[in-house]
Amino acid sequence: NNMCVSLRCLAEIEAGRGGDPSGLYDQAFETCARALAINPSALDANSNLGVVHQSRARWLADRGVDPTADIEHALAAFDRSLAANSRFPDAASNKSIVLAMRGQWKAAHGQDPAPDYEQGIEAIEGALAINPGFVEAFANRANLYKLLGDVKAQRGEDPSHEYAEAVKGYERALESDPRNFPSSFNLALMHQMAGDGKARRGASPLEDYGKAIEALDKAIALAPRTAPAHMQRGLAKKAIGDWKLHMRQDLAEEYAEAMKAYDHALELNANLWQAHVNRAEILKRKGNHEEALAELERAHAIVGDGFPPLIRWIEEAQARLQEKK
Repeated sequence: NNMCVSLRCLAEIEAGRGGDPSGLYDQAFETCARALAINPSALDANSNLGVVHQSRARWLADRGVDPTADIEHALAAFDRSLAANSRFPDAASNKSIVLAMRGQWKAAHGQDPAPDYEQGIEAIEGALAINPGFVEAFANRANLYKLLGDVKAQRGEDPSHEYAEAVKGYERALESDPRNFPSSFNLALMHQMAGDGKARRGASPLEDYGKAIEALDKAIALAPRTAPAHMQRGLAKKAIGDWKLHMRQDLAEEYAEAMKAYDHALELNANLWQAHVNRAEILKRKGNHEEALAELERAHAIVGDGFPPLIRWIEEAQARLQEKK
């Protein structure tokens, strides 16, 4: 069992380096198979086998390769673990993660992911019933509720219950582990989405945006060189500026802070073309159309024609400049 775990970890390291971990995964499967040949219902061996399939499924999905077979094998292995011991929270938690993976793969390929997210929530509730202090389970539960809420929002249904549960989950995870970067970052996203929803309805979003920035500041303190966190902080500050513009209030400070956040994100990742697009939007709002066009062209130089709306935005910016002449 220890060898299986070690080989899986080595496979993940190799994948992280951009190498091919296939051979290491195969060795891990062989090691698990030897343990299961001795005892097919062994709790740890089935759990380890499930985690190896889970790991390979994630690697395949990241490469755009169908991970369905590994996902199904992982789910079967975790079910065998739970059959051997129904009070094994790790197996229930891992099952929820794999169900989320299956749902996300389905969503990316035009299929309904909601049943998988709902099954994942059921599995993670089982893990928390066994171990109410299971820190990782709170974040997994929040992720699943967010995914289910996104599905409802896309259908035009009310996702407020799911999003509220996601917020509670991330907050509970942070109570147990204040240094959990993903939970801080995801909590910020939830507050940002809540603020955006209020703004669309004409209600003040400032409290939610303030909570988003608070969570992002904590995330950035934990991982200061994470470009997406700085990018998201820029989006939150821009959103406050947009609301103040709508309310005819002074917005200079928010837009200035947003620009700084985008600059910092680009310092960390020069290929983050979305930061140039967001800078262009602020410059356009301020009437700096020439600089806005330059930012859009910088974004296009990075992404090329891979994002068609960008070409239209450039054409619109060029037309605005012609009108000014």
